[in-house]
Amino acid sequence: MRKAVAIAVVASALALAPEAASGAASLIVAQSPPNPVAFGQDVTVTMTVTNTGPDAFEPGTALSLFLLRYESDVMAPSTYTAASGADGRPCTPMATKPPSTDCDLSGFPAGASATYTAVLNARVSVDQLIAVVSCRVDCATLATGDVSTIVGCGVPAVVGQRVADARRALKAQNCRLGRVTRRSASARRRGRVVAQKPPAGTQLPPDAKVAVVLGGR
Repeated sequence: MRKAVAIAVVASALALAPEAASGAASLIVAQSPPNPVAFGQDVTVTMTVTNTGPDAFEPGTALSLFLLRYESDVMAPSTYTAASGADGRPCTPMATKPPSTDCDLSGFPAGASATYTAVLNARVSVDQLIAVVSCRVDCATLATGDVSTIVGCGVPAVVGQRVADARRALKAQNCRLGRVTRRSASARRRGRVVAQKPPAGTQLPPDAKVAVVLGGR
């Protein structure tokens, strides 16, 4: 259901027709490393495009990459840090809604294949929706593919923070506040986190719980 909604958003953004006026394509998409991805790690998406003919891709044909927030289907606060073709030529960020990155395929000959790569710094789980589109007149889709990138919990340092701040810091790195206990502490440390488990820098599955100890009397 999530992907269906996300694809509908992309189709609305580009006004994609169900079939292209001419030409056809195949698209194979792969992600490295596999899920779940460590928080803050670079993820590489490899996309192999083949023009299945019978003609060369017409002007205005592109490989379009979209990032949609996992589950909520709104834009993630991130973009691809790099996207390029086999020749190293960079692809172009586009001001669509949701924002996309386009790799130009104009003139790509029938029967030929090429590999494109995009790099994403994994800080939030996203659906990566990818399409070969032809927009010479009205946009039409030639091929589609997608991959969901699931980002794990990268435990932040919350010692010294109040509970509300610790909860926000944990959520920002795909973690959750777990058990909260108290122990005696100096007046300066009361009401603040004096210990956490596991320690900062630990990589855990998505939504993992982090226990904290608060300073008390």
